[in-house]
Amino acid sequence: MAIADEIGYDATGKKIETNELDFIKQELSRFISQLEGE
Repeated sequence: MAIADEIGYDATGKKIETNELDFIKQELSRFISQLEGE
């Protein structure tokens, strides 16, 4: 399970520099590929 604290926007909707979703996407894709045996 992954929890993203920073998603590219703050609570007011202002864009911020940090976006952890890109890293989570890469790691999740890698994990799924391992499960599928690729």
